[in-house]
Amino acid sequence: MANKNFQKKKIQDTENSGFGNYQEGVGGGGSPEAKDPHQRAPGVNSTYRKQNNDTMQPRTDDGKFTYKSVNGQSIDPKYGPSRGKTVNPLLTGGENGVKIEDVETEFANQSGAYWDKYKDKWYTKGGEVVTSGDFKTRVAADTVWNVAKRKYDTVKGEFEGESSVFEETKKGRSSLEEKAAKQQAKASGEEQAVINQNTGAIKTKPGTPPMVAPTPTPKPTPKPAPTPGTTPGSTPIAPGTGLPNAGTGQILQAPGQSGTTGGSGLSQSNMNVLNQLFGGNVPPSVTGGATPAPAVKPSLAGFLKKKNSK
Repeated sequence: MANKNFQKKKIQDTENSGFGNYQEGVGGGGSPEAKDPHQRAPGVNSTYRKQNNDTMQPRTDDGKFTYKSVNGQSIDPKYGPSRGKTVNPLLTGGENGVKIEDVETEFANQSGAYWDKYKDKWYTKGGEVVTSGDFKTRVAADTVWNVAKRKYDTVKGEFEGESSVFEETKKGRSSLEEKAAKQQAKASGEEQAVINQNTGAIKTKPGTPPMVAPTPTPKPTPKPAPTPGTTPGSTPIAPGTGLPNAGTGQILQAPGQSGTTGGSGLSQSNMNVLNQLFGGNVPPSVTGGATPAPAVKPSLAGFLKKKNSK
């Protein structure tokens, strides 16, 4: 049997919506400029805002700003359309902060606290309703929480396009669930949702694409911290030398050299180069403790002999 508390005729008529009775405070509009560029602009609840901003915004019982439509007002076109990510409090009995993303996830999975509480009160795309006038079954073109985010039409006294959401008439033979909804619509004079006997939720038109749960945004993989004494993509540095660490067995190793001195991983040629650099006093931290060979210093006679042979 259809839920007697479901009233599709207007969102503002939802049970315990509190429509038109929300307290208002200073809010909305652009933030005022700070007098000192090095200071932050005055906050939304500051004395400055109260004295210089006449934009009033409805608040829920927990003191948070909410949709202007809860009091039958329309958002200023320069700030629209709504970027709200929560369900309009008119649909929740005044409860604030119900995230649309969470609702869509639960309705897609047909499981969860929101699904259990609102499955027979909130219609989704394809949701079936029996009208009270001609007693025909019509289907929704959008979900009710998205309709309730739209601009409020102050002339028609409803959300923009709300009256046309259920324009499509379902064709085909009526189910037993539709017949039950029609009987209740005739008895109560109110439009009634067609309730699915298996799930207890508002039934959707056969063939309507199922609601898909939102895909969570993947978090970026953190980069590994560099090893102390190194920079990303560099060779480790020997402590206190500023030179590549000889303990790797690869630094200062000339191509084709395989012989090494001691446990340092350095060839004799490498050691000769280090002797030249350090004047024969190679620090043990560079050689890994190996004893360096005597520095090879060129003699004057050898230099002259080499010059004369040219």
